[in-house]
Amino acid sequence: MLIFPLLLVYQLAIVVVPSVVATDPISRALYTACQGRAGYLLVQALIAAVFLWWMHTTGRARTLSLAVVGPVAAEALAIALVLWLGLPVLVHQLFGLGVGSSVASAIGAGIYEELAFRLLLVGGLLRVAEAAGVPRRGAALAAVAVAALVFAAAHHLGDGGEGFSGAAFAFRMLAGLALGATFWFRSLAHAVYAHVAYDLLVLI
Repeated sequence: MLIFPLLLVYQLAIVVVPSVVATDPISRALYTACQGRAGYLLVQALIAAVFLWWMHTTGRARTLSLAVVGPVAAEALAIALVLWLGLPVLVHQLFGLGVGSSVASAIGAGIYEELAFRLLLVGGLLRVAEAAGVPRRGAALAAVAVAALVFAAAHHLGDGGEGFSGAAFAFRMLAGLALGATFWFRSLAHAVYAHVAYDLLVLI
């Protein structure tokens, strides 16, 4: 629930910065289906209205209060600062290479990547491992590690993928492990906000 307002802001930003659509296949498909800005804004307004109605009728409105969002945002910013300051140094020590902002910013849109690699992949792998009788702690460690590996590899696949380099792969692998741990020990909202905050810090 904490993720929805952030996702809505991102979706509405596309109206102001249409070039974002070109790099986001999900938003591109929705924008195309809506046949332009007017239809797209109407769909977003309807989604927001349904979300607010659901929050009200289920008594979950407090979830979006400053008392709840504030600590999550602050903790996510702290995690993002650690990633921003620490990961380039660690990768440099391991590989003797600098990791510029172009590599860091290529991590991508935090919202969709956390939904895909942490919520769906870690969550799915965890369920499969537990169903196979793997102890929960071991299943969680394996799920986070595999998801981090897939997360790092995904950025080098396909026609639009980045050329492979050990430094870039290690950077994203470590970032994936850190965000996976954040997802596991805190929540998906913490992981999403940390990822997005990190992406914003890179742009500073």
